Amino acid sequence: VEEVTAVMNEEQKQNAVLKILGGAIIGGFGGNVTGQNDAGKDSLLGTSKDKMKNTAIGAVGGAALMATSAYSGKVAGDMVLSAGVNAAAGSVVGNVVASGDSVLRIENCTVDGRPETCLWGYYSETDDGEAKTGKTAYVSVKNIKNYKLCNNETRDKCENANLTNVTLEDYRTEYNRSDNTLMDLDDIYKDNFSNVKNENKFCYQNGKMEAFEDGCGDGNIYVKIDDNYSIVKQRKPAMLVGVKDKAFGYKKSDWNKNKSNYQTLEIVGRSGKGEAMDLGTKTQSVTFNGNNFEPVYLDAEDGGLVDMDNKARLTGTLTGAGVGGAMGAFSAYQGAQDEITQRWLAEVQAYNDSLNKFYCATGSRFLSRYNDETIIPTMIQ
Repeated sequence: VEEVTAVMNEEQKQNAVLKILGGAIIGGFGGNVTGQNDAGKDSLLGTSKDKMKNTAIGAVGGAALMATSAYSGKVAGDMVLSAGVNAAAGSVVGNVVASGDSVLRIENCTVDGRPETCLWGYYSETDDGEAKTGKTAYVSVKNIKNYKLCNNETRDKCENANLTNVTLEDYRTEYNRSDNTLMDLDDIYKDNFSNVKNENKFCYQNGKMEAFEDGCGDGNIYVKIDDNYSIVKQRKPAMLVGVKDKAFGYKKSDWNKNKSNYQTLEIVGRSGKGEAMDLGTKTQSVTFNGNNFEPVYLDAEDGGLVDMDNKARLTGTLTGAGVGGAMGAFSAYQGAQDEITQRWLAEVQAYNDSLNKFYCATGSRFLSRYNDETIIPTMIQ
């Protein structure tokens, strides 16, 4: 068996250069596919900076994988190759089917010539004074972006509004946090507003908020909002400078808990490609006060079919890679051992077959020099 294994180890090294070259080509192709396109481009392959970077990484990785496979012997080489290929395939599958919490979009940026990390979002010019006087705000349970402002007492003359810093009193005690922040409205929506009391629910009918009582038509249910909301007059693409990212992404819940720590950070304008620019106010930048900036999130559903840059998919991507790699290595180990066993059995059979081909009566093989005549000495006791 050791001799058969040694022969197969040598065979594994054959055409190593071609294998390495093939691995580099395939790896480069795969890397290009997973790279992010330039803005406005949606082709599978491309020449964007990110795609070219991923192409180079993929090519080097593919070449290294094939080199390790070629020079590591039959069993180890097959395991390395299968683990690598299946890990890559598993990561793609995990990336495609990933689901999970949304994460903040935090990117590298340059502000006033210095490298920074910036949180993408929108700067909101708000009105917290006269526009709110005598008004009560409501949000639709059907669409959490649908806000209305109505007269306090009569709950009529309702108008559509764009609000920020929206909180609900009914979620204050149940989701009490150490920094006294409330549950995010998106999470309350996922919770189906189940903690809201009936006295804070209303039916929007005939241009008026009427008492909920026994319920109302689908899509007409509104919930009363706390008074500390802000009315948005104008929203501008912006970035919050100096927010650091985490390995598995900064989640919405993290933002709600920690945004108070970011007060006094600089808010700058943002171009479509994420470049820092003048905010377009009386000053080039403003200071974050806790309410005047709304972050942009990456959902697992965002991006292309395969989007390795989407951190909301990171857990699924890594899980797929781990499972694929482990299964690939185990399968390759069994397959390589089976191949060695089958080769050994074949060689043993060939050897046994050769023993049956010694002919004493005819000189057709090993005794051919006797020309079909064999002399057998007489045994004398």
